[in-house]
Amino acid sequence: LSPPQGNPSFDEDGIIECPANYFAPVLPSSLNITKDNTQWNDAWLKDEYVFESLDPKDVSCADKFWAEACTENYCDEEHESTEKAGVMMS
Repeated sequence: LSPPQGNPSFDEDGIIECPANYFAPVLPSSLNITKDNTQWNDAWLKDEYVFESLDPKDVSCADKFWAEACTENYCDEEHESTEKAGVMMS
């Protein structure tokens, strides 16, 4: 689903990555991924990923669908920020 380098967001000219590196990567606003309409990976935890209005609470980076396919950049940044917060709080 996402290219090997992740799925970065760019401005309308395709030049500047946005938002800047101090913002969380953009999540899709909706999603309709089922076994019938995409290349399926049996390591994904659910039978379908259908969201009319996707919310960050819906994303589980423990699921390979989110972590490695759909929202790889988002999950990478979530992991990094969690690690930084843990270090600061300890």
